[in-house]
Amino acid sequence: MSWRIFEESDVGAVLMAAANRDGYGAHPIADEPFLLNERIKALHTHWFELALLPDKPERWEDSSDTTSVKPFARGRGLEGQNDVKLDADAHEADTNTDDSFQLRLTQEQEEEATRIYARWKKDRDRKVSYLKLHPPRPMAWVPIPKSHIGIKSAWDSVLDGRPVAAGKTIATGKLAGSKQWKPLFRSLNLERIPWDWQGPGGEESATDEEISASIDAMMAESAILEERRARQASYQQELKEKLQAKTEKLEL
Repeated sequence: MSWRIFEESDVGAVLMAAANRDGYGAHPIADEPFLLNERIKALHTHWFELALLPDKPERWEDSSDTTSVKPFARGRGLEGQNDVKLDADAHEADTNTDDSFQLRLTQEQEEEATRIYARWKKDRDRKVSYLKLHPPRPMAWVPIPKSHIGIKSAWDSVLDGRPVAAGKTIATGKLAGSKQWKPLFRSLNLERIPWDWQGPGGEESATDEEISASIDAMMAESAILEERRARQASYQQELKEKLQAKTEKLEL
């Protein structure tokens, strides 16, 4: 999985939500023998720590599409393939030569995926060309070091000896110019990009028909996601009712 897939698919956000099921009034996944909660938390922690490393490619860089997210655990290859060791400590940072988990598609699926990707890539390149000239404002900054001493050093480098406390003002220039701090940006889909923006590559601006078609496609995808959420909510309610009935039966 490349860093671009990781970020553009929001799979990290999904894992984070699952990892936090036992907090904020929610409950861990119940009645399952595979320790899913613990495994999900471990993977989420692994991904979160990787995202803070200074050598992680930024989402607008081409290398984000060619650099793989370092794997966390051992795994089994797809059917018909030999087992493969996916131990994070044993792998190099770049695992692109590992073909043990090839995604297999039918011809129809591949054609559909190619069509969707081409449309997405064209739109993404247009947005990135705008943001390169109009850099977005970071949502937040996080210290890169992991150790207590390293984190303290990162804060000392921007606070000029002042104590670490909520509400302290820090000049953005100090954060941007420091190798100890990393900016966090929001999703590309949330950035405000003019519809008629034309990148420096000289491509033609989108026509009214293309803009309309793009809006229709987004609305169709949104409807599909909304339908999926409704099915998920219905299934979750069914599971809750079954768990409630089981609990009441045990109490009798």
